[in-house]
Amino acid sequence: MIRHDTFQEWISNTFKLRPILRMIAYDYDLFAMHLWYFYAVLYDLVIFYFADKWNLIKYLQYAALLLLFLFFIGNFAPWYMKLRNFLFMGLPCMMIGRLVGEKKDFVFSFLARKQYLLLYTSIFLFLIAFSKHSILSQIYAPLPFAFPVLSILITFSLFLTIRIN
Repeated sequence: MIRHDTFQEWISNTFKLRPILRMIAYDYDLFAMHLWYFYAVLYDLVIFYFADKWNLIKYLQYAALLLLFLFFIGNFAPWYMKLRNFLFMGLPCMMIGRLVGEKKDFVFSFLARKQYLLLYTSIFLFLIAFSKHSILSQIYAPLPFAFPVLSILITFSLFLTIRIN
C-alpha cells in the first residue's frame, strides 16, 4: 500500500512520469495493489478496440496464446507477481472469454454432454493438486497455476450444470 504523510505529497509523488509508467506497466492501483484487474480490463478493452478496428484480432489470438503460455511458465520464477498484469494474465483471459462468446452455441452444445465429466474431473484434479500428501505438493507447493486454472474449470462446469438443468 502507498503511504504518504500528506495528500499533497501523495499527489506530487503519484502523478510524475515514472510512477504513471510503472502503474501502466504493472497495473498498480493508486490506492492498493489488490485492484490491479480493473486497470487490466480497461487496457485490454482498448487493445480489443484497436485490434477490431485494424483487423488484427487473428494475430491477437495467437499473441494471447503465447502470453498465456509465458504466464504459466513465469509462475515458477521468483518474480511471477510482475506477470500478473493486463498483458500476461488479462489479455489471454479476455481473449478466451471473447472466443467462448463468439462460439457459445458450439461450446455449450459440445460441453452439455460432458458437463458432469468436466465438473468431477476438475474437482478431482483440484483435490490432488492441493492434497498434503500429493506428489505435486512435494515438487512445488503451492502450485501457483493450479488454483486459477482449476477454479475456472470448476466455475465453468458448474455454470453449464445450472444452465442446462
